[in-house]
Amino acid sequence: MAATLFYKEYGFKGYWVGLVAYAAAIVTGFTRILNNRHWLFDVIIGAALGILLTNLAFRLVQLIFKDRGLILHK
Repeated sequence: MAATLFYKEYGFKGYWVGLVAYAAAIVTGFTRILNNRHWLFDVIIGAALGILLTNLAFRLVQLIFKDRGLILHK
């Protein structure tokens, strides 16, 4: 979720923001699996939910606040 949030908020500054954020998320996911804290299915579902819910939240914010002039970019 944090990687998608960084990409959505700061991705316009360069592709490296998303690259670093998603690389950190991937490393975190794999280390959770290697340390026997989660299974692969947990990590995949968590990543999918994080991406989906962050995108949904951004769409809802745009729908709610677009007429009020509170969205500065996009």
